[in-house]
Amino acid sequence: IAISDWLSARSPFDAVGLIPGSSVLWLTAALLASTVPTTRLRWIAPAFAAAGLWAMAHATLPDMLVSEDAQLVAMRGNGATILLNKRLSNNFTLEAWKRALVADEVIAPMPLMHASSRSNAVDTKRDSHEPIARSAAREPQLSREQTETLLANVSAQAFTCKSGLCLAEHNTGAVIAVSANVNIPAAICAVADLVILQAYSKNRPCRTYPITIVDAVSLAHRGVAAIRF
Repeated sequence: IAISDWLSARSPFDAVGLIPGSSVLWLTAALLASTVPTTRLRWIAPAFAAAGLWAMAHATLPDMLVSEDAQLVAMRGNGATILLNKRLSNNFTLEAWKRALVADEVIAPMPLMHASSRSNAVDTKRDSHEPIARSAAREPQLSREQTETLLANVSAQAFTCKSGLCLAEHNTGAVIAVSANVNIPAAICAVADLVILQAYSKNRPCRTYPITIVDAVSLAHRGVAAIRF
């Protein structure tokens, strides 16, 4: 342990952030070109490496990241900030996402006024191994008045949350909804451009509205989602 501590204290910081797929391909080609050929063909490796580094330097950052279980959503805010749909303190995933999105400050969700302690988007005390569908089934339904209040408080400064539903506005004007309940009010469906559904449902919510829906099942199959508007 003493040796590993000594080495880690003298090793450079190796977190490189988000690397685009094209950059990985170019750098892999550079590695193969420099090691496999035994002729002058290996001199093409620097060109491949330069292309990979160029692609890395000009990579476009995603606007949102969604965890593989749909429980954690991070959206790029103004400046070097990211907006979260749930409160986190020290979290490995959060630190990795901060590096990927080049963010220094994390903005926690803002519950509506007079909201109870159960009104946050996700209960941080909930067992992480509990099935998503069972967790979402216990979330209370929004009343019409609560829905109108939630819509009136949509902001680009933070996620606004009430009874398992969080809303935020992206800098492009797109409205993002993160819902722990499959029953999404029609008023939310009418304004949302993207819905992150944390629950499993055979019936697609907001089916009569032209919006994009990312659910927990698709994320479980494909992994973390990077979304661009």
